[in-house]
Amino acid sequence: MINNGSDGNTIHDVCQTPLTAGASFPFTIVGQPPPVIDTILYSGCAPTLIKVALNKIVSCGSISNSGSEFSISPGLHQIASVQTSCSGSPSATDTIIIQLQNPLPFGNYQLTVNNGTDGNTLVDTCGTSMVLGYNFPFVINQVTAAPAVQTIAFDECKPFQVVVNFDKLVACNTISPNGSEFTISPGAFSVSGISLNCVNGMATQAVLTLSGNLPAGNFSLLINNGSDGNSIADSCFAFIAAPYSFAFATTQAPAPVYDSVQYDRCSPNTIKIFYSKPILCNSVNLNGAEFSITGAAAVAITGVTIDATCNNGYTNWVELHLSQPLNTMGTFVLHNVAGADGNSVQDTCYASQNNNETIAFNVLGKPSANFADALQFGCVMDTLVVSHPGGNGINSWQWTFSDGTMLTGPAVAHMFPVSTVTAAVQLVVSNGVCNDTLSRTYSLNNAFAVGFTTSADTVCRRRDIIFTNTSTGNNLNYTWNFGDGSSFTGQQPPPHSYAAAGNYSVTLTAGNNHFCTSDSVRIVHVTD
Repeated sequence: MINNGSDGNTIHDVCQTPLTAGASFPFTIVGQPPPVIDTILYSGCAPTLIKVALNKIVSCGSISNSGSEFSISPGLHQIASVQTSCSGSPSATDTIIIQLQNPLPFGNYQLTVNNGTDGNTLVDTCGTSMVLGYNFPFVINQVTAAPAVQTIAFDECKPFQVVVNFDKLVACNTISPNGSEFTISPGAFSVSGISLNCVNGMATQAVLTLSGNLPAGNFSLLINNGSDGNSIADSCFAFIAAPYSFAFATTQAPAPVYDSVQYDRCSPNTIKIFYSKPILCNSVNLNGAEFSITGAAAVAITGVTIDATCNNGYTNWVELHLSQPLNTMGTFVLHNVAGADGNSVQDTCYASQNNNETIAFNVLGKPSANFADALQFGCVMDTLVVSHPGGNGINSWQWTFSDGTMLTGPAVAHMFPVSTVTAAVQLVVSNGVCNDTLSRTYSLNNAFAVGFTTSADTVCRRRDIIFTNTSTGNNLNYTWNFGDGSSFTGQQPPPHSYAAAGNYSVTLTAGNNHFCTSDSVRIVHVTD
């Protein structure tokens, strides 16, 4: 529309011909299309930066620093901030860099544009806003293969653990703290703990602690989504596809066996057992419930002693205490049995000793030197007769008598003069290993001497003469014969007289209880 200006006229041409006031000229302003995303670029795998290229410049003032205009789906992918390279006046840019809080795994996504905190979407320099809800599809390509289990290591001395080795670095934060991604099949073996060799957030190995000990056999390690909602990924967030299975085999250490026993072969009251390898102290009941002994005599085990190395959890030997010494000669057998806890003895690799494991040992038996004796009293020599019954393998008898005489054999006899007051004998018996000694003392003292005195050698008839017994010895009996037909029995006769003159032979006879006798004779002269 042409009107008169403030100068009172319209527009004149060079010929001073004015445009007609009120004249109009039609024209059209074409509407500008809203800005759109041209491309989305990124570098590497699992990017944290994505570069959004627009088809035209937009006003930097329409972009919030927090990137609230943008969202990425599917999933919850938090946008930390945006960066722009603005220039011109008014300030504008056609490139926006979105900073994510976490890496974006491979997959198909949509970048959606909404009203930001400033109340609008992106606005170009013509004031045209990007359509609300506009979205642009983009793909994060998988550039790495998902990790896999390379090997599983199993230590038969740690049957409660398996060591999982991956073929590449895996992200530690994709593995649940409780190891819920892992299970062992078959069997009820849950994971009770996990240890990762994380360095800078990446690991190549996971040590799984199980709820029980794996026996020898074939098993599978299963990997599924854990309590964190995902399985295990590498640094590019390539996740192991669940369910994942890896087969492995376990072995079991050879069971411990009895190596040897140590004991007193004569009369043991303890039996020390040595094993083929160290055993766990806590697998041995101190009441000896894992052991029994059978053999030539009844045996009761009252307790167990283990050596000082149990401070480290293992022992090299076990000593059994018996209720009483074994004095019976014969073969005994030590048996391994299941204790009150249902288990037998275990080694440091948790291998249990077989319940039918046995070891035999021989007891010679403590010999007894107790012997039989008989003392035969004589009139000149006394004889001591001794004998031993043998038994318990006794093959040696050494008799030593108090006069220094030494004899051998199960039965011997030795003589002592009757003048010997006391005699003794010592016996030492042996079965080649065990021995015993016994000594005994005997009272002999059965010697005696007969004698008497008279008050006079010559006496008148009918006058008394006194006879005094001077005999020595024990337990003697006496008979006096006065030579005149009269006699007296007893130790000391009364005074005696003779009726007629003459020479009289007086005899004193003494005897003991061993039927030994002796005489003493004196001549008495009787005068008128």
